[in-house]
Amino acid sequence: MPLGAVRPAARNPKQHNRAGILASIERFALGEVPLVDDRTGRLVAGHGRIEALVTMREEGQRPPEGVVVDDDGEWLVPVIRGWSSRTDTDAEAYTVASNHLSESGGWYQRGLAELVEDIATEDPGLLDAIGFTADDIDQLLRRTDTDPDGGTPQAPGQDAPPAEEPHQDDVDGPTAVACPGCGTVIPLRV
Repeated sequence: MPLGAVRPAARNPKQHNRAGILASIERFALGEVPLVDDRTGRLVAGHGRIEALVTMREEGQRPPEGVVVDDDGEWLVPVIRGWSSRTDTDAEAYTVASNHLSESGGWYQRGLAELVEDIATEDPGLLDAIGFTADDIDQLLRRTDTDPDGGTPQAPGQDAPPAEEPHQDDVDGPTAVACPGCGTVIPLRV
């Protein structure tokens, strides 16, 4: 769909880490595809990525992999189509759910610290593309070194880890993931 024709949601309270999204797109291309509500013709997910693409185009950058340029020079952006909200309230609720459910899931702090540290050791240039700084890594490592529950998932703003132990499947890795664009659950193993 032409980048200039992608219409944002009428209301979207989510703030975006534009610099981080730009770095991620520059490194990984357009790996997450925005979702357009077929009923309204407006975005319900992917506002930050669309804003980043507009910035790239306005700054005269080359389009990232996954974005095609037509004969008129218009950037054609892949979008997910085929989903329709039932009402405007339903569309707005999905926009919130798409962002908030990912945030509220939290992280296994120790696993995150180890993974990000390994990434930084292997390729420090990837830190910007994943939205972390060296200070973030230091804080994660300090927290997990002093926290006996450093392996327990913790959502942002959560003071104490949940009382229950993680399910064995969660320790070995997730059994399914949700598509970031549409929320469809995809099983990883049977």
